[in-house]
Amino acid sequence: MNVIASQDHVKRPLNSFMVWAKEKRRAMNRENPKMRNAEISKILGDEWRKMPESEKLPYTEEALRLRRQHKVDHPNYRYKPRRKHK
Repeated sequence: MNVIASQDHVKRPLNSFMVWAKEKRRAMNRENPKMRNAEISKILGDEWRKMPESEKLPYTEEALRLRRQHKVDHPNYRYKPRRKHK
């Protein structure tokens, strides 16, 4: 991707898991600086799946707020996944 295209790229808003994981990942990195990112991701995914919906609710609400703000900031945005060339 060239510099001009990367500046114009609009990132998707974070979903509830990503909002939660962003916070938890920082803490895990501080506690376990040598742990690989793939391993952290696996642990975070397991923890999220085991969490009751009541604990997920604040992150779901934050994700909804981010999604609404994203629509205001980028009203013409449409997600267009790009195929990776092999």
